[in-house]
Amino acid sequence: MRSKRTRFCIPVLVALITLVSPAVDHAQVARMDVVPFESLTLTDQDFLRGREDGKRVTIAGELRLPRSSGGRLPAVILLHPSGGISGAVTDWEAYLLSMGVATVIADSFTSRGVVNTINNQSQLGRLAQIEDAYRALAVLAKDPRIDGNRVMLMGFYTMTLASSEGPSSDMTQPPPSKPGRRWESW
Repeated sequence: MRSKRTRFCIPVLVALITLVSPAVDHAQVARMDVVPFESLTLTDQDFLRGREDGKRVTIAGELRLPRSSGGRLPAVILLHPSGGISGAVTDWEAYLLSMGVATVIADSFTSRGVVNTINNQSQLGRLAQIEDAYRALAVLAKDPRIDGNRVMLMGFYTMTLASSEGPSSDMTQPPPSKPGRRWESW
């Protein structure tokens, strides 16, 4: 039988934890869709040459739409770091959603059988996620809820270099195999 002290302390402890814990505001998310899209697993060299004969793979993109007043939304494609989808990625996702920006997190590892590349970066070329980003952009551009001309790419750690370098020496221009869309860099 619980003592009076235990019966009193447990609810007080729960109340304190609730008050002290950082608030997670999920209210800004109006909808979440899993958006599968086809991509390729290419070496960095093959990607830069514009090859299209890599191993085909289906990537799961997690599209989150903020509560909005209507109209087509800007979006950010988030490329996860070598440890996979982590708190840093989801924290940015929450921040962008609170600003009214749609987000897509493309899981570049799971369908390729990769858990992480922390200790072995050679498991996946660093530009493979850029291929995934172009493929996600193509899907987003067709989504009537997204403004395909206002899509940004954001990378973390290893992918920061890839997202800032882009796929060619002129980082705003798509490779020859990806005509019609380009990244804006700031």
